[in-house]
Amino acid sequence: LFFLKLFFFKKKSDLKIIIFSHYRWSDSVKLLEKEKDICLIIIPDFIYNRINSLFNTNPINTQTEKNYKKIRHDELGFWGKSADQYYYLKTKKEVLNERRKKSIFVSNIVRTINFLIKVDCALTCAIHYNQEQEWASGFHNGGIPFMCLHKEQSLIERYHINFRAKYLKKIKQKFQGTAIIAPNKLIRDLFIKSKLIERRNIYSAGMLKFQDIVSEKKKKNNNFFTLFSFGHYTGNIVPKNRSSHYFSKNYDEGFSKLFFNTHKAFILSALNNANITFYIKPKNWADWWINEIENVVKKVSGKDIKSIKNLVITNKPSIYLIKNSINVIGFNSTVLLEALALGCKPIIPNFDEAVGVESKNVYFKKFQKKFFIANSPLDLSNKINKCINNAKDKKFNYYSGSDDIFKYYLDSRPHNLKAKTIKIIKQIILNYKKNRKSI
Repeated sequence: LFFLKLFFFKKKSDLKIIIFSHYRWSDSVKLLEKEKDICLIIIPDFIYNRINSLFNTNPINTQTEKNYKKIRHDELGFWGKSADQYYYLKTKKEVLNERRKKSIFVSNIVRTINFLIKVDCALTCAIHYNQEQEWASGFHNGGIPFMCLHKEQSLIERYHINFRAKYLKKIKQKFQGTAIIAPNKLIRDLFIKSKLIERRNIYSAGMLKFQDIVSEKKKKNNNFFTLFSFGHYTGNIVPKNRSSHYFSKNYDEGFSKLFFNTHKAFILSALNNANITFYIKPKNWADWWINEIENVVKKVSGKDIKSIKNLVITNKPSIYLIKNSINVIGFNSTVLLEALALGCKPIIPNFDEAVGVESKNVYFKKFQKKFFIANSPLDLSNKINKCINNAKDKKFNYYSGSDDIFKYYLDSRPHNLKAKTIKIIKQIILNYKKNRKSI
């Protein structure tokens, strides 16, 4: 009834697409929605969650997770979770039977949809969302191709592929849908090596959200600076001991010193430039991340962040912050690519573990000349001040270089991403229909 009601009011379109997890990739969804020949059907959470709740497909053993420290380091998965946290390492017959039942149930829903109305495909944005695994198989087997426009962990280097493939195989990750569209050739090669799905069903199209970014322009003469906060665990680091998904418990793993000293330099710059607002943007808007930042502020300044009026933890959109900041600071993040696409030449901290024990886990090494590189906390402070002092200089904080970095990480100039992605989606639909007819 939901689908019938929706289509009754929706425009007639050449391509009708069901969208999963829309809140996780809303920028890309909005881009597709602008196409006059595409109709997007976003499944409401209440429908999706109620159907999922009918099946116990991923029970968590809380005791095992509580005692994950007892598991040997080499037995930990890619993100340092206990084995019980990984979807495809579950072996209980009851769980596997629930998954089979859910896949059949979804297939029946899909056959009903196909009987009532025409839907061309379903899209999601990551291969590993546990709650979508049987939706992928149910759609694929039921008559509607299920694709993943994968957006996660999109910044890797070629020498990271073997490491990541090893862990994807270790946790037995798979994709039960029709096809994966990777954000670049590096991720495509990773997925091929990991054998998530047949090689012929793995494509590469770039990161769709970058299409609109290039049409924006960085504004001049603004009065704030932004640090995009990063965690200790980035790159290919498998934590031995953790306090959260991103931070080490004792500040002794990953990029913990780099995190502290980068934030320290930024906080001190805020204290020394009372006329400039200094924004810190957490990667996750969650209490545990905000607490990490507030703890650093307290250690550095002896004050609560609320008493420093020009230092603010913000949840403003990344694009807004990049467009309107004097400049931005980031590390191992697509935010840095977004900044370049917007015409901003951002600062990358490159000291402590980044030039030491974790240097192999630093991204953008081939393209460091595209950025301002800070080689010490003092150098970072000096570069912040230099950017502030040259805020009115039309050339200093602005990037207008070649597109080679975008071709490397996006497989394309940003202007071409939407057309390329839609072309691949249509090709997958066509191949799916041909294969269905031949069965």
